[in-house]
Amino acid sequence: MVAVRFSAALCLLAVSLAWGQAATPARPGDAVPEDVLKDIKAKFVPPATIMSPQEKLQILTDRMKGVLRAGSAAEDKHPQAKNLHEVRVLMLQAAGFLAGRDEEGAQGSLLGVAQRILKGDAPPEVKVEADRVLTGERLKTLSGEKLQQEIRDLAKRFKDTPAAGAAVAYAAILAVQHRQTKLRDELLGELEAKYADTNPEITGLLRRMGRKVDVGKPFQAELTGLDGKKLTLPKDLLGKVVVIDFWASWCPPCAVSAPELRQVYQKVKDKGVQFVGISLDREKTAVEDFVKRLDLAWPQTFSGQGWEDPTASRYGIRSIPSLWVVGRDGKVTSSDARAHLEEEIQKALDAETK
Repeated sequence: MVAVRFSAALCLLAVSLAWGQAATPARPGDAVPEDVLKDIKAKFVPPATIMSPQEKLQILTDRMKGVLRAGSAAEDKHPQAKNLHEVRVLMLQAAGFLAGRDEEGAQGSLLGVAQRILKGDAPPEVKVEADRVLTGERLKTLSGEKLQQEIRDLAKRFKDTPAAGAAVAYAAILAVQHRQTKLRDELLGELEAKYADTNPEITGLLRRMGRKVDVGKPFQAELTGLDGKKLTLPKDLLGKVVVIDFWASWCPPCAVSAPELRQVYQKVKDKGVQFVGISLDREKTAVEDFVKRLDLAWPQTFSGQGWEDPTASRYGIRSIPSLWVVGRDGKVTSSDARAHLEEEIQKALDAETK
């Protein structure tokens, strides 16, 4: 399975949640200049040049060190800037990446930036990023009830703020990391009940932790086929069981699983089952070549936006291939059907014919 990665799972969620909040307005002359922010953000864009994973990782490491240098310079030059938290949250992500690689001094930088964020005038959506770092550090010396209480306190500190969902999400991740099964289930239950529909990253986190947040809900998508024709789900395929396949031509497991997928398709295509592929490629020719080479006979759709494909983003797709099954009523019956596709298809067929 191919996954999108930049740093650890926490870093990925942190970036998504942090950028979900609006920038704090700043008075002219009392802000870190936009061109400085733009230059720092640009360092997070992965290299487009084809290179080995080791080379790419080294470039990203060098860039993250550059983020810390540029961020420190901005802090020194604009200590009272109203938008300084925007710089610091980027520094936090960079330091987290470097700390994950055990780079010298990175852990100290991470904790220092987190402390400055909490002491400064940052919105809750940014402070929660810093708090989860410092909470994680404190947990290293705790156990038992004290450890559990520390995790719960993280969620409580942001109750009734715009960062409440993020705080519960981070608390749940910390519970997983420290093998607190009961607390994990408690927090995931709260996350699903209160925040599952507020942020796609939170919904994606729930999916990755095994929560069936999409089952029983309509699978909604506005898709464009390789021939340019539009496909609206669930409306256009109501009455059929639909298999959704998220894939890409550059994904080795997708190519490996294609023959098996073809076999299943041949078995069920005349039983009222429709397959629909959603490619996460950026180049249409790559999709067309892959489909032709592997003889994929079902409709393929393509947005050209890669991992940012609207449907993939909506459903928190972070690894491929990812297979979903949708019932004849347009509602999801399985959001993780890859290992038991035929069984999940049959369940959907049986459910509709009872």
